[in-house]
Amino acid sequence: MKRYRRKGIGKVMAFHIFDKFRGTWEIQQIPNNKDAISFWRNVVREYTFRNFEEIQCKGWNCLIFKFNSLNQLTEGSRSADIKLMNLR
Repeated sequence: MKRYRRKGIGKVMAFHIFDKFRGTWEIQQIPNNKDAISFWRNVVREYTFRNFEEIQCKGWNCLIFKFNSLNQLTEGSRSADIKLMNLR
């Protein structure tokens, strides 16, 4: 799936899922996966307008991004992102 990287598809899909399933989210990664951490940190930062917690797990090697999607923009307000994406 490398050909689809860096085109914004993952971000748009994550936003869609956060909008569809409103509530408190915890996204967890292992600290050694730098690409996953960078991706999720950027996605969550943009989605929440920097309103999230970054939690280092105690006693277990992980990193968690925690936020609430209830107060975020609606799916319709983000639909322009999907239309602007070039999937080729």
